[in-house]
Amino acid sequence: MMGIIYSAEICDTFCDENYDDTFTWQMIQNRINKDNFVPNKMNRDEFWKFICEFDLDHYCCVDFDENPILIDGDKYLMADELENKLYHIDSISIFLSTVNSFFKPFLYRKRVDITLRNSKILGIDLPPIPSSDDYKNLFLYYYDICEIWNEFQKKNSLTFEEFCGCLYGFATECYNQQQEDETVLPDPTNYWLIGCDGENNDYEKLEKFCSHKQNDFTCVCNEQIKQGDVILIYVTKPYYCIYSICRAKTDAIYTPFDKFKTRTILCKAQKIKPIYFDDLKNNKCLMQNQAVSIKFKRKKCLQLTDNEYQEFMKIME
Repeated sequence: MMGIIYSAEICDTFCDENYDDTFTWQMIQNRINKDNFVPNKMNRDEFWKFICEFDLDHYCCVDFDENPILIDGDKYLMADELENKLYHIDSISIFLSTVNSFFKPFLYRKRVDITLRNSKILGIDLPPIPSSDDYKNLFLYYYDICEIWNEFQKKNSLTFEEFCGCLYGFATECYNQQQEDETVLPDPTNYWLIGCDGENNDYEKLEKFCSHKQNDFTCVCNEQIKQGDVILIYVTKPYYCIYSICRAKTDAIYTPFDKFKTRTILCKAQKIKPIYFDDLKNNKCLMQNQAVSIKFKRKKCLQLTDNEYQEFMKIME
């Protein structure tokens, strides 16, 4: 039971607002109910074996095919299952930290840049991140940075809790104090049309962002997006309209531990009068745009031509 309380404190204190702890609790509860689920100590090879062999299907409702893939000549598991485990690295890391304090919470699965940034602020140099399709080395990357974090913890005579406080609390505060209130953005190099779900909490966050109740908004993006680019946001069901215009605060951020491999942070939001399909259906230029042609029914991230962007600007006037 102490493990559940312990992890709850970590999640409540350090996790970002997108963190979903349901999977973590399922894993911890299983460890309590089944002895020897995972050894108290694991070297690098044993960690990889644990990742390969534990049954993800037991913890979440995911159906997998029966055909295994070969890793290092041995049968382990389906590629889809290994990929899904990678997308639960935050939960897996918190679970493992309740077994052995060698393992540290890896909380920013969708914003690995924050982990790298905070580590650098503390004077910790982390190795380059492997490519997004190299699942084995992405898992081992987590193990390797735990080793580096533990060296820092030992060198500075920190407890586990103190280290987590430094990485996710103190370093974040140091970063925030260094930032100016307004980011000076370069001139845009491109224009983009990006979709946002209209039925989940993405829309609620977008509404807060556009109402200036929060300073920025993180969204999935094209890997070619650059800081300063202009972005039109449209929302899908049930709204089906272009909703706001904003700027990219960052270049595309590499996020290999997430299904969507690149994200950007948006800023300087301006909520506009909604633009619906009926407002565009007679515009020959814009009707060739994929998002417009499907009536904003699916999320896409599309680069706009100069002509398309100018046509949108005319409609907004």
